[in-house]
Amino acid sequence: MWVSGCGYSCGVCALRANGTCLGCSSENKLTSLCKLYPCFEAKGLDTCLQCGDRLKCKKYSTALRHCPIRRSMVGHW
Repeated sequence: MWVSGCGYSCGVCALRANGTCLGCSSENKLTSLCKLYPCFEAKGLDTCLQCGDRLKCKKYSTALRHCPIRRSMVGHW
């Protein structure tokens, strides 16, 4: 199962299904708008799910609602 940096299941992603997703990577221009990507990348983690502070992280809970990749999927909430 593919998982995004914030922990979103890529298996339910419309962009991944149609082959247009570049994922949470530096190649994806939407990643530059993500508040979480620089954080887990700086910590050397693949996803926020690996971070022990995730559940008490204000940035994490706020950023999930405003993910630029997920928001780009029209009608997919």
